[in-house]
Amino acid sequence: MALLEKTSRKILKFMILVLFSYIVLSIN
Repeated sequence: MALLEKTSRKILKFMILVLFSYIVLSIN
């Protein structure tokens, strides 16, 4: 269960990073 939480947190951070990169690229 703890492993699942750690994995989901890692996926969430990755998705936020991708989304942020996409927004930055869209603005420029």
